[in-house]
Amino acid sequence: AGTLEENSQEFKRGFESSELAMYKNLVLSETKEGGLERALKHLDEIVDVVVDRTGWLMAGLKYRLQLGMFEEALETTTQLFERGATEDHSVHGQFMCALLKCDTQTCVQVQKLKGT
Repeated sequence: AGTLEENSQEFKRGFESSELAMYKNLVLSETKEGGLERALKHLDEIVDVVVDRTGWLMAGLKYRLQLGMFEEALETTTQLFERGATEDHSVHGQFMCALLKCDTQTCVQVQKLKGT
């Protein structure tokens, strides 16, 4: 992994750089051995670049649940509810996973559910 220059496009706020940063984050999360931890740390690094704050929060929620960080996941779902995601069944399902401290496999299955 290389480092980026301070004036790199990835660190400039805008839709293109935001999507680029979130895509890089997704790729990081899919790497083996520590990918979720690296992706979660990367989210903190790109917070000022990302335009889609709900997508940013959802990514963090996904990683926290899969890492068993239930208290932090509960805080993230609260932020999502405050942002208006009260009708999103996915957020409610993940909230329940965090509240019940479900195993990783159950959390992953809940995250895959589709529908409204």
